[in-house]
Amino acid sequence: MAKSEGGAMKRWLARSFWVAAWIAWCWAGYGLWRELPRTLGPVIGKLDLHETQSFLGMLPEEPTFLTRGRLPGIVEGWRIQSWDARTLQLLRETDVPYQVTPWTWSPVTGYAVFDASRSKSRKPLAVNLKTGRRIELDGRGWEDSQIKLHADRPWAAALDRRAKPNEKIPSCDAATVLDLDSGKEVATLPRRLPRDGKFEVRNIELMPGSDLAVLECSSLNVEGKYSQWLECWRVTGGEQPVGRLENWVLHFADGALSANGRLACVHLGTVPVAVSVFDLLSGKRLLIDPPQGMFEEHFASGIWPAPRISPDGNTVVNGLGRSVYEIGPEPENCRRLWRWESPQTSVTSVDWAGGRVELLEPSATEFPHAQIEWVARRLGGSPDFGSYCVCLLHTGATLYRCDESSLDAPLAIRDGGSVVKVDPTPRWGLIALLQAILAAPLVTLWGLLRWQKWRLSRAST
Repeated sequence: MAKSEGGAMKRWLARSFWVAAWIAWCWAGYGLWRELPRTLGPVIGKLDLHETQSFLGMLPEEPTFLTRGRLPGIVEGWRIQSWDARTLQLLRETDVPYQVTPWTWSPVTGYAVFDASRSKSRKPLAVNLKTGRRIELDGRGWEDSQIKLHADRPWAAALDRRAKPNEKIPSCDAATVLDLDSGKEVATLPRRLPRDGKFEVRNIELMPGSDLAVLECSSLNVEGKYSQWLECWRVTGGEQPVGRLENWVLHFADGALSANGRLACVHLGTVPVAVSVFDLLSGKRLLIDPPQGMFEEHFASGIWPAPRISPDGNTVVNGLGRSVYEIGPEPENCRRLWRWESPQTSVTSVDWAGGRVELLEPSATEFPHAQIEWVARRLGGSPDFGSYCVCLLHTGATLYRCDESSLDAPLAIRDGGSVVKVDPTPRWGLIALLQAILAAPLVTLWGLLRWQKWRLSRAST
């Protein structure tokens, strides 16, 4: 009886060992599927591009590719080409005064704006990249101002820098907002000026997803007291600002705005440097997040990664503090959701609607990521600089890694003009090879045990 029980125990231990071994093998396969950098997707065609042309962006509603390149024989002239994303045929060519950058055009409205500094007519220019229509803007005093575009409305705004009577250096006491479709003025802000002292508007930003504009203002009263503040105005109407933030000592040009009046910006008034989140409508500061371990690196280079805020203002991705925060209505309701470790990791893209964030990670140095990346570089052709890691926005759980950025658009264009469908594809062949290598010891051990058992049974007979 005891002998039979001992044999049964041995059989169950052996079976448990094999089940555990194959579960570990399956788990390793899942880890390779998730951690091994994927390819961006299949090549579906090629555009006929010249050597000087590069990818500018995509108009998602058309859908249309935009490429940019210098005009031959002209120092500052550039040409924008529009391509049908379905047929890869050239639709139109539009000549512009100088290079279009991601900050001077809107993929939603299709407008690109150019200041008057290099214009023969000394007037700012707006170009509709969807149709090729060119509009000279009659913005008052816009000749030397930086023009700001609304993200999803055909609006442009700039400061009015016309010289006032008896004024040697032009100052600005207003900003104007123009409708690019009609070329007409929508609003002049602020609608009421302070009565005493010298008043100046230093900057204007248009809030995406709303009709709100934020003015950075300053004044010097008759007593010599200087003050600076932010005002939030409704562009479409209202004689009073809808929000005001006093004692403003920062510059919010690199900040991020939400549709409900929240501002996330780098706070240079603290040591170490931090990121602050303000509610402009109530005048409250909801969050200040000091960085941990990044101040020295970025202080030396002078680079401050700008924060990103969701359209509803409830989530902030802070690249400086390497954290993702949930923002509540009060400071005590704000909390950190998760944080990444490496100070060299940077935020490349955020998919707010899909709840995903993409991080550019440096080459790994710890097990097992370093070994997986080594295999991917040697056998899979992955680049040496690291990989793009796509995580869940609210938990930080890794979804997959990719050789190239995969969240910006459904299609991408490489330097040679190849059009790639963005569909991150696992390296199935490499995964199968590595899984076969991992399974080889188990299969070999199983074969040896079966051969030994066969020998014993044969000897006994």
